[in-house]
Amino acid sequence: SEFQTRAEALDTGTQKLNAALEARARQINETMVERAKEIAHAFAESKDTLSAMIDQGKTQIGADMADIISSTSSMLEARATDFAGRM
Repeated sequence: SEFQTRAEALDTGTQKLNAALEARARQINETMVERAKEIAHAFAESKDTLSAMIDQGKTQIGADMADIISSTSSMLEARATDFAGRM
């Protein structure tokens, strides 16, 4: 009957639509997984870069402090020698 033919056509159309939606959902999911991996990789690289910059900064601060301590020590020694020479 015509009703049965229409029902079957509707069922076939629904199946095709479901298959297309599932395929699209799978494609979106795969794309999102890849994007998440890229983002995680970018964060890991940024963390490593930031850690390296912090370590470099610490090293520079340590070197600067050593220079300040050395020059302060030299200045104090010179003043102590000058003071001792005056006595």
